[in-house]
Amino acid sequence: MTNGEPGVRSSGGPLHAIAWVAVVAGSAGSIGLMYLAGSRAPWLLLAMFLVWVASPFVALSWALRAAPRWAAAAGATIDGTALVVAAASVALYARLIPAPRSPNAFIFIVGPLAAWFAIASAGLMAWRATAPSRSATPRA
Repeated sequence: MTNGEPGVRSSGGPLHAIAWVAVVAGSAGSIGLMYLAGSRAPWLLLAMFLVWVASPFVALSWALRAAPRWAAAAGATIDGTALVVAAASVALYARLIPAPRSPNAFIFIVGPLAAWFAIASAGLMAWRATAPSRSATPRA
């Protein structure tokens, strides 16, 4: 499981593979549901929403691609975040998660914003968990 360095993953393992499937399915489902909700919207507005809704999945794809080179804890955090973001996004857009009565656009604006917040929080937690302790460094 190591790549010659302690704590570094050489491959993602089964959770990593499941996270990839979740990101691909979550992005396809989110974009499809966004298109269904806004099929009568002007094409330029629809294109802007497409970029906004897809952006967290693009970031997760980049992170999943880089994760095998990271420490095991950081990779597992990103894998878990990918699963949660993908499932929550599709559930929110499919209205399985109760949302206040509001125009469809509201959900497609707030959903990616919440996903970005979750990704940033997970990245910060992974970074802090794998960063060397400042108190452990010797002072000269």
